[in-house]
Amino acid sequence: MIKQISKVAAIFLLGIIGGILGQFFVFSFLIDNRYFLEKLPFLKQLKERQVIVNPKEEIFIEENTALTKAIEKVEKTVAGVKSKSPDNQILEGSGLLVTSDGLLLTLASLVPRGSEFYFYLDNKFVAYQILKRDLEKNLALVKISDEKTNSFPTIGWADNERTKLGKRIFLVANSFNPIGSKFIEEGIIRSIGEDYFLTNISAKENLQGSPLFDIEGRAIGLNFVENGKMITIPIQNIRSFLGF
Repeated sequence: MIKQISKVAAIFLLGIIGGILGQFFVFSFLIDNRYFLEKLPFLKQLKERQVIVNPKEEIFIEENTALTKAIEKVEKTVAGVKSKSPDNQILEGSGLLVTSDGLLLTLASLVPRGSEFYFYLDNKFVAYQILKRDLEKNLALVKISDEKTNSFPTIGWADNERTKLGKRIFLVANSFNPIGSKFIEEGIIRSIGEDYFLTNISAKENLQGSPLFDIEGRAIGLNFVENGKMITIPIQNIRSFLGF
């Protein structure tokens, strides 16, 4: 009886091994042979299915690699912005360096008149001068300077035509807790208006003034939070405000 069980087990094991070898060698030979592909239609369907899956996986990997490189490229262009009003109300958010000589774009609502301001970049506070505010567009232009820095990192601008529904995007926001830290939020564009667009990124107060980028690291807007929604000021409005 034991011998019969052993014999059955051995046959079963050989069957498994044979199946594996057949899958790797025989099936590979058949699916790569034009004669068998023509004679056995199901082999052609399996081959086509393989060809469809692999490019999708490659595209996904390429996009994630591009996103990682884009974040590394732009994160040093994002500064911290903090204001303290005469009645000790604190506002915190972010700003974006737009020129190598220190022009910084942020929200007008983050730098209200009569407040005390702090601008934080590259692990230190820097000197500043508020150049102009546009309360209607909610944009402000600031000139920052650092005696040890002759040139600041900058970014490129995306074309308006590249802002499309479903486009993959990410934002970089500065944080003062702990000071100088940054965090990333990723999403897609889900709605486009004449003077704004919306993403699927959840609205949070600490995202005020955070710049929005495409996965190639080009700026496409600046974010602000209003009535529980995060709204992005599009690049055409920003360039009109900056004058270039």
